[in-house]
Formats: sequence, structure tokens, C-alpha cells
Amino acid sequence: MDRLSLFLRMNPLVPAVVALGSGVGIGGVVGGVKGVEVGVALGGAGVLWVGWAVAEGVLRGVRQVVATHFCLLMGFMFAGIGLWQMDQQQGGWTEVARFVQGENATPIKARVEVVVPPEDEAATHGNIYWVGKVRRVWTSAGWVESEGMVRVKSAAGVSVARGQVLELHGWAHRPAEARNPGAFDMRKYLGASRIFVEISAKKDNALTLVEETNDGGGARWVDRARMFVRGKLLEHTVRVDGISGRAMVALLLGYRDPSIAEVGESFTNAGVAHLLAISGSHVVFLAGILWGAMRVVPLGPRMKLVLVASVLLGYVALTPCGPPVLRAGVAMGMMVAGRLMNRRASLLNMLAAALAVVVILRPTDMGDAGCQLSFVSTAGLILLGERCYAWGTSWWWLRREEEIVAISGRRWWRWRLGAIKVLVGLLVANGIGTLTATPLVLWHFNAWNPLAVLTGMVALPLVSMTMVASVVQLVAALISGTVAGWIAPVTTGVATVMVWGVDWLSRVPGAVVAMRGPPWWCVGLCYGIMLVWVVRRWAGWSRATVSVLGMMVVVSVVGWYAWTLPRGELELEVLTVAKGSAVVVRMPDGGVWAVNCGSQEAPGVLRNVMRPALRVMGVGRLEGVVISSADKVHASDAGDMVERFRPGRVFVSERVARHADWTLPGTEVMDGARKVRAKVETLRGGDEVRVGECAMRVMWPTGEVGEASLMLRLEYRGKVIWLVNPKSELVWRSLGARGAMNGEVVVLLGPGREGSEAEIGKMVGGEVVSSEERSWVRVRVGREGEVRLERH
Repeated sequence: MDRLSLFLRMNPLVPAVVALGSGVGIGGVVGGVKGVEVGVALGGAGVLWVGWAVAEGVLRGVRQVVATHFCLLMGFMFAGIGLWQMDQQQGGWTEVARFVQGENATPIKARVEVVVPPEDEAATHGNIYWVGKVRRVWTSAGWVESEGMVRVKSAAGVSVARGQVLELHGWAHRPAEARNPGAFDMRKYLGASRIFVEISAKKDNALTLVEETNDGGGARWVDRARMFVRGKLLEHTVRVDGISGRAMVALLLGYRDPSIAEVGESFTNAGVAHLLAISGSHVVFLAGILWGAMRVVPLGPRMKLVLVASVLLGYVALTPCGPPVLRAGVAMGMMVAGRLMNRRASLLNMLAAALAVVVILRPTDMGDAGCQLSFVSTAGLILLGERCYAWGTSWWWLRREEEIVAISGRRWWRWRLGAIKVLVGLLVANGIGTLTATPLVLWHFNAWNPLAVLTGMVALPLVSMTMVASVVQLVAALISGTVAGWIAPVTTGVATVMVWGVDWLSRVPGAVVAMRGPPWWCVGLCYGIMLVWVVRRWAGWSRATVSVLGMMVVVSVVGWYAWTLPRGELELEVLTVAKGSAVVVRMPDGGVWAVNCGSQEAPGVLRNVMRPALRVMGVGRLEGVVISSADKVHASDAGDMVERFRPGRVFVSERVARHADWTLPGTEVMDGARKVRAKVETLRGGDEVRVGECAMRVMWPTGEVGEASLMLRLEYRGKVIWLVNPKSELVWRSLGARGAMNGEVVVLLGPGREGSEAEIGKMVGGEVVSSEERSWVRVRVGREGEVRLERH
């Protein structure tokens, strides 16, 4: 009890923030329950706080301690529920979202104040994106007052600045939902910021300036400063190497251009995504550089502290101010204030204060992966860092090194010992960060980086050198453009080495392992046993007791994975692709195959559709790939898919195998198979490929002249699923005329003419599933032969 009291006196914000965060989480769960209103939650918080004040004055002894703490913490929890409700409550009758009915686009004329101006790097395909606050909407009754936030897409050539009021003419619609498993959900992402409507205003004269307001003058200066600094850093580096230059901007300032998406993916696959995402480590690194430079400045310690803090706060303002860097900024402010007041700083209390600021400013960040990873990993370093470092430096050989240094007194031995201790510290920090982040990474990203500790040790020097090079390049650009041009090849070269090195690390076998995301209770058990280890000494528990509990948690998690392993069912995920085809097939033996990966219109089918779906399924490698037709509709990204997922077998039609160079997709498929040494097998009419109890029969290898599309028939437990190209009309009409087409489900591989879907469905006598649907469809054939369709 004495240790607990001491902990609470040193960290009074920790229980309060835990209660506040729990309230926000509860608010997210019960947010849609009727009767749970903002007034109820805030009123309950007020009553509990009044009870806390009364208990402080009336009760004494143990009753006072229990009653006051209970009322205070429950009050914070109810305040968290009310905070969530205030942030996510539905708007009134003037909310702009009420003018958009259904899922179809609605013409709109509105006056919108610019709140978040577009970034220079946001220009994509001649468009820019910005966020505004609606003031008025034109209706049949004229201008009416309105409210609500909207995201606007307009032409890149139009100047848009914060504080402007623009009259726009365009089309309003609801943000798009995720159409495939694992895909980015724009509706959920914007909804977290209470943006329920998007407006497209891209035509000429779609935007007209109505007035310039003086609101947010300081914020406008911050926007200009951000754009100016980014422009200076890119001014010369982008001419040397565009990817490396933009990687320097992402590393130093936190702004990621879409062109470096592959660089970000390499960092993620290598397990070092935290080094690219701007966070507290960047602030600490810059603080170290500034403290080193301050040694030559003739100022007192307090003035140096204030000066360094001011520069770092300015740096934080130049970043997007996400939860990780905001956490670092709040902690730095509290540390400086404590030093100036000669107060001892509590790292855990500073972390709690930073989390409170993040939750109050934006409650929805509690569910964000970046926010959770940042705070959980930092808490792990605070709670476990000192203990693990003491254990790591207590080994007998390190004690012997210390004795050698003490006896010899040589500088070289002292430096050597210091380097070893720094290495141990880095290993401890990387190990704790990896351990504490792994459950959340599995839950959010369906991936595990078993080599993250080692890859982090290799990547850290590369990132640190690039960070220094970016600072030098930016300072030189601010002082002299000529000097910046001279050193740009060197600084950009350092960034190029970093990009190449991290890409190499991401390709190391075992660097990333795809796994199915565990349920919430598995994640809770993992963090629960970590917390038990932290409080072990306080509770008086032995290492053996905690180790046994840890083994029980490991067995529970592994048992869940084994129990839920999808076997014994045939499952097809028909992914939604605009005028294309992409199907994932999980065979009854657990192996995963892919049928096609292409689209005539949508770019990036592999990146945006196939890879997220496979990641959610926990698949890192395909057993086989079937390409029904080597054209753009069916195989535009198939070559990259073969190279990325390294299947053991690739199946194509006889014509594609003999004339792969007739089409670019066919050439890419064969080249990809050659690179990964996959076996290319030719399918002809009547061939059958058996995978356990499932049989895949080729019903037609070719059709009319120029046709090279496969028509496949899957059979499992007596149930039949057809894979048909609807454009091969002579094929399926011929089979239908002979009565050969019958089954439970038909999967259309690509788009067809109007009416062909209904005609094929009538011919087969079963359900028809198309890649043109609004969302993906799952087809399942169970162990007992039952067929289920799940439309999402």
C-alpha cells in the first residue's frame, strides 16, 4: 500500500487518464445506444465530482480514501464518455450531410470556409484536396444557413488558402467505404474528424472567392511556414533524386508524398516503420544536436534550456502534429517547466499528460494505430527500460570489462566500454519497443516482424545519418541557395543509401510474416501479462509465478490460432475491381490460391486490392496462381503478384504459354514466374488439377478466334462453382446448350455486356457473383457441403 501511495503521489495523472481513456472507449462502444446522450454522461461526471468534494470534507480514514478515489475516477470515466459523444454526436437539422440523400452524388452549391488548406504534395492527377466548414447551402428557397465539415476535391490550378470563403458548384456524396477486406476505409477515416460529406468541384469556375476572413491568422502563418520549409528542403534535393528528396521531407518534417509509398512499405516490412514516422525519437534526436551546438553559445543553463525548447516547439509546429510528436511536445514542455521550477520530472506522469491532451483534442485518436503504438511503446520503455538495461549490463563479461577499465585507466578501453553500453542500450530499447508493439501490430496490420530488433539496429545508423543530412540541407537552403545546391548531391546520396538499405532489409527472409489478426482478448492478455511483470516486485510475486502466467497466455493465444485455423472449407473471396478480375481461393487444406489480378481502369490492383485482402487472411505466400486470360482486365498486375507472393505453381492457357509475348501482361507473368522460379503449367480442355478433396477442371481452354480465356469448374463435397469470363459468349452459350453448365454459384471473371449476368445465372441455375458489385463477396462451401454467400 505504501508503494502504491508513493506511485500515485509521483504520477497523479496516470489513474485519471486511464479512467478518461476508458470512458472514451466505452463511449465508442455505447455511442449508438439510444438514451446515451452527452448531457447524461457529463451530468453523471458532475454528480460524481460533487460526491468527491463532499467525501473529502465529510468522511475520514479509509472510507474517505475509497470514496474520493472512486468518485474521482468514475467522474473522469463519465467525462470521457461525454467527450466522445460531444466529438461524434450527429449534427442538427442544418448539418450539410442531410442535404446528401442516399449513396448517389447530389448537385450542390455552397459557401465553404477553408479550414485545412491543401498541401503542395497533395496534388494528384491535377487535383488538390482540402477541408472546409460549410456556412450556407443554396436550395429552392434560396440561401439557407448550414454547418458541418466537408472534404473538397478541386482543380490543382486554383489557389486555396486558409480563411477564404469560397462559393463552389459541384457534386456532393458520402465518402467511399472500404470495398474490399483490408482496404482503406475513407468513410471511417473522415468520420473520425466528423467529415461526412465529400464535394467534387473540378470544373472551370467551380470555385469563386466570396470573402477573406481574418480567422486563424496565426494558423495561416503556420501553414505558410510549413510550405516554405518543405519547399526549401525539396528545392535542390528533388533535382538530384525525387524519391530520396521526398523521403528526407517525410523523415524530418513528417509529410509523406504518395510517390514514396513503396519506401514507406519497405520501412513497414523491415519492422522499422517507427523510424520513418515522425515521433518523439525525432524530437529527442534534434534536441541532442541542439545541445551539442549550444556548447559554444555563451549563455547560462536556463537560457540554453529555454532556447532549445523554443526551437523544438517551433519544429513541432512545422510538422503535422500527430499524436506521437504531440506527445513529445507536451512532455518536453512539462520537462522544461519542471527544470525551471526545480521540480523532479516523472516520465510516466508526463506521458499521461500528453495522452490527456491528445484525447481531449481528438478523442478518436484513441483507436488510431499510430497513437496506440506510440504511447504503449513509450510506456514500456519507461516502465521496463531501466530494469532491462541493468540486467543487460550485469553480465559477467561486462563486469570484467569495467574492472579492466578501472585498472588500466586507458582511454581506448573506456571508449570501448562506453560503446558496448550504448549498444546494450540500443538492443534493450529495440527489444522493448518490439515486444510492446507486437500485439498491436498483429491486431492492426496482420503482420509480425520477428527480426525487428536486428533490422532496427541496422537501420538506425542509416536513418540517423539521413536525419543529420536533412537538417544540414535545410539549414543550408535557408542560409544560401548556392551552398544548398553544392551539398545537395551529398545529402541526397545519404538518403539514397538509407532508402536502398531499408529496402534490402525488407527483403531479408523472415523480416515480415503475414498472420491473421488476433481478437481483442488475445491482445488484452498479452498486455496484461506485461503489466503483471511490471508490478511483480510491488505485489511480491515470484518470477516463477509470472512465468507460469506468461506460459498460460502464450498457450491461450497459440490455441486460438490453432483452433480457428481455416481448414476443411472451400472459400472464395471475390474482390471488387472496376472492370477487372481478382479472386482469392482458400482451399480445404488451408493453401491459398489467386485467380487473376487485373483491371482495365483501376491502377494498383495488387497494392490496393489483392495485397490488403491477403494480409487480412494472414497470407504471405501463395500456393498457386491461375491466369484465365493474359489481358489487362485479368492480368494487369498479375506479374507483380507472382513476383511478390512467389507461388509454387502458375497456370495459364496453352495459347498464353506459347505466345506470352503477344500481350504485355502475359510477358510480365512469365517474367515474374521466371524470377521466382515458379513452375509454369499449361492448362488444356479436360485437364484437372486436384488440391486435396477439391478438384479444378478446365472446361474450355479456347473459344472463338483470338480467345484464350480459361473457363474453370471447382467441385468440392458435391457442390460446383463456375469461374466464367462473361465476354466469352460462344463458350458459355455452347456449354449451356449442351446442358453442361449447372452448379450453385457462378463467379464472373471480369465485366460483361448488359444482360449477360442474368442469362448466365438462369443457365446455371445458381447465384451469380461479379467483381463489379459494391463490395466483396465471400463464397463458402462447408465441411458438410453447405453453400453460403456473404455479401459485405
